[in-house]
Amino acid sequence: MALTQLQDWRRLASITLADLMPDIRDVQLNALDGVVDDLLRKLVNQPPRPVSRSPYVGLFGEKPVAELRRQAANVVKRFLPELTAPDLVPIDDDADRLIRQIRGFSLTRPTGVHPYEGLYGYTILRASQQLMQQWRRQAGEQLENLLDAMPDDSPTPADNLADALIRALARPPLSARPVDSLPFQGFFVLPNTITFRDLRRRGADTLRVLVASINDVQLGPKDAVVDDVIRRITNLTDDQDDDVLGNRPANRLPYEGLFPPDPCSGEHPDKNLLSQNFTLAEMILSTTAIQRGINNIPNAQERANLQKLACTVLQPARNALGPLRITSGFRSVELNRAVGGVPNSDHSFGYAADVVPFNVGTRAFAEWVVRNVANFDQVILEFGTLQNPAWIHVGINPRNRRQVLRIDSSGARPIRI
Repeated sequence: MALTQLQDWRRLASITLADLMPDIRDVQLNALDGVVDDLLRKLVNQPPRPVSRSPYVGLFGEKPVAELRRQAANVVKRFLPELTAPDLVPIDDDADRLIRQIRGFSLTRPTGVHPYEGLYGYTILRASQQLMQQWRRQAGEQLENLLDAMPDDSPTPADNLADALIRALARPPLSARPVDSLPFQGFFVLPNTITFRDLRRRGADTLRVLVASINDVQLGPKDAVVDDVIRRITNLTDDQDDDVLGNRPANRLPYEGLFPPDPCSGEHPDKNLLSQNFTLAEMILSTTAIQRGINNIPNAQERANLQKLACTVLQPARNALGPLRITSGFRSVELNRAVGGVPNSDHSFGYAADVVPFNVGTRAFAEWVVRNVANFDQVILEFGTLQNPAWIHVGINPRNRRQVLRIDSSGARPIRI
């Protein structure tokens, strides 16, 4: 059975301590030996050492100091990995502090960082780069939404947390907020008449950008702190006790479990969802099919093609440009014939959709796809004018020709945009 993250950390901590403890630089017993003794007694379920008793007395008998430390190291190496608690326990905190103390590190971990995290990072990387970027983007949006939804017109503890997080994530990090300043004050050049709600709005937008811009190659302490702040602000602002978030379990990555599963990962329970914002229902909707009783349900491969289209083109475009309307998505062979589509249309394979954006022009949408989507087959600016087409056809046929075409009453021709 594979090790869980916490089990692996305990194993690594036991190896680290076994290496460090025999090398404690003092020929006499010292305070560090007392900390080691306390950890040993907890690991082997012995009562605490009396204050008047020297370290290791009653555990190993009378031996040279070096031998006592070596035997103590062997006990830790054996028993620490055998802890079966599925979440952190006080022994984990003791082991973490002992490693930091022997190495001369700070004994204070950042808020939200569990024992072992700052020592080993995430030694088993269970999140892809794409998933980490997605989680960081979602975390930034979550924090922005939490702050925007606050009804208070004056500072709250949640604003203090958000201000501190901005200062920690800024490059370079900013000093602590002056005691006579409001949260978010000093980040922006603004008139004195601005309301605190507007100041919070600016802070929320800044926080979203900073969190989404974390570019560490692994999930680490920054992400752990962001996760912790999300949970703490949620606890401060949520009136529904059932929805309040607890502390992050030690065997769970930062962000893991905070957001619904991504449909693009294939793990979402709602099979109607193709991506975060696009559904199978909207991709197969057709007035003609309804009026003529035409079956427009895709098979498994056609649905998979629709999901790829949603995940690789439509969802990224929506994230960047805002909502999109699908005017024509999947068309069965019968439906494609009924609406006058070309034979073997990419629509009939689930490769294509006709799109009209809500917040930007159709031309701007086409330009975004050409500039930002690496693998597409066709982007077609259909009818209307060249600067304002009636709709945009986007296709992901595996040929990946990256064709940009213009279709109007004169026919089809290649263009550059």
